[in-house]
Amino acid sequence: ALKWAVDQKLLPTMPKITMPKVPKKQTIRKISAEQFETLRAAAPDETWAAFLSTAWYTGMRRNEMLDLVWESDAGKPWVDFAANRIRIPAAYNKSDADQWLPLHPDLAAI
Repeated sequence: ALKWAVDQKLLPTMPKITMPKVPKKQTIRKISAEQFETLRAAAPDETWAAFLSTAWYTGMRRNEMLDLVWESDAGKPWVDFAANRIRIPAAYNKSDADQWLPLHPDLAAI
């Protein structure tokens, strides 16, 4: 674009540009099922174990899990036991459509 602007005589010369250094992408470390079981066994109480299990079985973000409610609410993710799903309203995640996650049987039991 700048070369074009010089060719069109919109700029007298091409300015010198120093490009910023971009950090290298980091790989996401995934834990194994055995590591998850060890982590869940070390949970200080049942609430923590349920929180860790929800993260494991759904992949939900921390804030999504903290906002999770038991019944349909006007804008929060909620557990739909009848359909074996966790529903995420479109307004909650700025999407065009409601989304849902399957409710794993082990998570439903917890």
